[in-house]
Amino acid sequence: SAVPNLLGVTPAPMRARQIQETIANYVRAAERAQRAGFDGVQIHAAHGYLIHQFLSPRTNKRKDRWGGSFANRLRFLTEIYQGIRERLGGGYPVLVRINGNDFLPGGLGPAEAAAIARHMSSLGVDAVETSAGTWESHLHMSRGDIPRHYWIYARARGEEKEKIKARLTAMAPEVRFKEAYLLEYARQIKKEIRCPLILPGGLRTVKVMEGILERGEADFISLCRPLIRDPEFPNLIRRGLVKKSSCLNCNLCLVDKPPVCYQMRLRPPHF
Repeated sequence: SAVPNLLGVTPAPMRARQIQETIANYVRAAERAQRAGFDGVQIHAAHGYLIHQFLSPRTNKRKDRWGGSFANRLRFLTEIYQGIRERLGGGYPVLVRINGNDFLPGGLGPAEAAAIARHMSSLGVDAVETSAGTWESHLHMSRGDIPRHYWIYARARGEEKEKIKARLTAMAPEVRFKEAYLLEYARQIKKEIRCPLILPGGLRTVKVMEGILERGEADFISLCRPLIRDPEFPNLIRRGLVKKSSCLNCNLCLVDKPPVCYQMRLRPPHF
């Protein structure tokens, strides 16, 4: 929908024909992945990307069959999944990633996230991965330090820069690192689904990860920044050589593309 984002950019609403073409493109993309030899595909329905924009009441203000009611907001994701499943068959793994919380006014919250997960599980999705935040609330997705040259601050000028600085400074306590910070959403979603649940979100300590799996709060652990820090981290766990990731959660890996770890021993300047 034509809803301005935090940078003041207003997108153009998609026409019905564009929506159908985009659904077909998702299906074709999954088919190419299968032909290329990938073991499965994941539908990314989180983090403010297109599918998430249809799901979220904050960004989906449409009055047609693609928006308005919860069922209508689900339609885009549903038809993408059903198209992929029909094309690739029941034996090919198809996963979905959803937000447990958008951390934005009027966005998706835990209750609707659990309902989305329940719906996708009932359709036969092979696993649900939970996450949180969008690019507008990015640091809730990757909790930890806010680097001084974080992109939204670095690109700003004048009065806008001062406003963003004040906002990031106020946000810093909210996004302070806490291990397993998405676990509360996983617990709610886990109750609603029959398929496996994948948990990311600040998992650093082997003992914590093992406890989550042993208690049945998640079925798989997902890692991101620890693998940027050391791609061998899972192998080191398997060999019993580490008890915790050495990631500092400084988030400098989020500043540059491609993401790299700066291997710093001390936390760099942050808000």
